[in-house]
Order: sequence, then C-alpha cells, then structure tokens
Amino acid sequence: MKKSEWFIKDPTVRKVRNRGWTPITYHSDDGFISGWIYKESGKWLHFYSPSYGKRRLLKNDKHIKPIEKGVSK
Repeated sequence: MKKSEWFIKDPTVRKVRNRGWTPITYHSDDGFISGWIYKESGKWLHFYSPSYGKRRLLKNDKHIKPIEKGVSK
C-alpha cells in the first residue's frame, strides 16, 4: 500500500470520514491517541496516527473507541 493511500496532510475528522475511513481514539501505554482505521482484514484493523505511526490492532481490542459524529443543535 502506497503512503498516499493512508496518509493525510493536516488531518481532520471530516477529511478522514470523506475518505471512507473510521476515526478512532486508541488507549495505549502512552495515553490516548487519535487516528483512523484505513483497512480491515480478517483479524486485524490497520490503524494510522500522525503521532503514533502505522499499527495493526486486534479487532476485539477493548481500547479502541470510535469518534462519534457531532450532534447539531
């Protein structure tokens, strides 16, 4: 997979959703990390964060929390 397929310059939740990916917050040993899932396979979620880099996370990992879409008033 080319870098252009998972990398976003100046990422925002809106840009991530427009590409069809899922923005998430991941709780690791380093704290909470925001990023997105750009690919899913049988057992793994392929995760990218500008500060954390590329990682593979298990699908049944309890430390993954999707970022909810904002509710307008």
